[in-house]
Amino acid sequence: MISKIIFRSFSSRYILQYVDCTSQFNQKIAVTTTKKVTNFQSLKSEIQALSSHLTSLPPKSKVGIILPPHSFIAPFMSVLNSRDLVAVPLHSDHPVEEIAYFLSDSEASCLLCDSSTAEKASQLTNDKIHLVINIDEVEYVGSDEEVFEEEWQDGEEDALIIYTSGTTSKPKGVVHSHSSLQAMIKFEIYCLKTPSIY
Repeated sequence: MISKIIFRSFSSRYILQYVDCTSQFNQKIAVTTTKKVTNFQSLKSEIQALSSHLTSLPPKSKVGIILPPHSFIAPFMSVLNSRDLVAVPLHSDHPVEEIAYFLSDSEASCLLCDSSTAEKASQLTNDKIHLVINIDEVEYVGSDEEVFEEEWQDGEEDALIIYTSGTTSKPKGVVHSHSSLQAMIKFEIYCLKTPSIY
């Protein structure tokens, strides 16, 4: 079961433009996780590689993301949103049966994984999941313009589906619009700039 939250206007284009504008910082660190350190040049290459492999998906397609907890998924969600696709982030430690329910309920047709979650992803393929992309293996095909010349998404368009814990009943998918993500990001930034809040 999926319910919907709608606010006003936003596009993940902001993140893509930010990465595109950081070419002068190519060798500087962009992201540090427990898995790896990524500079801006590598981050942009990863975004381009993923984007070039999503062109076959029709608009509004749901894409499950099954990556380890330490992964930095924001750039990948940004690419999905810029392609007018809806991200469905999933916890890789959940049992296969539970992840399969989330994928079925959200009507996902594509699954993103990495080398550490590829085996679990292979257990989740079915007649509805017709595309599985291992982000550690994708290679970039296309041009820079193809990645960064994306149309603005309406603020009320679906951007993300997050599932509840299901502690009191069956887990429910809550749909966030582009503008609801913007509202959350603005609030986080405000909190970071206002230490007294914490």
